[in-house]
Amino acid sequence: MKCNSCGGNMGLEDLKCPYCGTPNPFAEKHQEDMRRFEKEFAVTKEKVVTANRKRSGRNISLILILVLLLLDAGAVFFAGVSSDIAYDLKVKRVESQADQHLENIRALLEEGDYCSFSSYYSANSLYSIRSDSALDQYSAVHSAAGRYRWILQDVEKYIAGDSYSFRKESMSRTCSYMAENITKLWTVEDDYSYHRDTYLSPDKMAFIEDMRERTALLLKTYAGLTEEEAGSLGDMSQSRIQKILEERLVSTDEE
Repeated sequence: MKCNSCGGNMGLEDLKCPYCGTPNPFAEKHQEDMRRFEKEFAVTKEKVVTANRKRSGRNISLILILVLLLLDAGAVFFAGVSSDIAYDLKVKRVESQADQHLENIRALLEEGDYCSFSSYYSANSLYSIRSDSALDQYSAVHSAAGRYRWILQDVEKYIAGDSYSFRKESMSRTCSYMAENITKLWTVEDDYSYHRDTYLSPDKMAFIEDMRERTALLLKTYAGLTEEEAGSLGDMSQSRIQKILEERLVSTDEE
């Protein structure tokens, strides 16, 4: 399943998203159901052992193994059904409010508020809607907006003097994340080339290009990239972008 905040992958049993720490609303219910199932499992197991204690060791083993296998299979089935039900409920909730969601995300995009658009799209699980929906057509823009938001957050940390993210021992990792997001922002078309007319229509690409221009301006202003470097981000490898960021951010910080 996907995190409602950042869109990252997480398991139904995860209490929080492993990427952004957002609480998982389905985890508590799922774990409560699993605890109840495990309790029933323990009681059943004890009954089987007690009832068959006087029988031969071979019969006890065979019956116990059979019961345990059945209960294990039931646990797997129960977990799968629980996950499917949660997903179906989420989709139905989104579909019932589709028109309002569509109006809201279009307004945010027209205002150029890409960070709020990214948060809204994720928080309302609009990525879970069926592929022929008008909401799904903004998937590529959402992917680009997520990358833009993370880049902006890292730049803001740098401006604020975040001593953890940009200290020497953390610099390489931070710049690696930034370089990856920059590269993904400039290559978002690769993930949606199978249906360009839907996901990469001119109006959608206008938003993506605007995010790229804003990112280039941010990096020129705060990371010390030259005009030529900022204009060539789409042609650079991820490792090249990372190297430039490490050189410029360390140099700027020392000054």
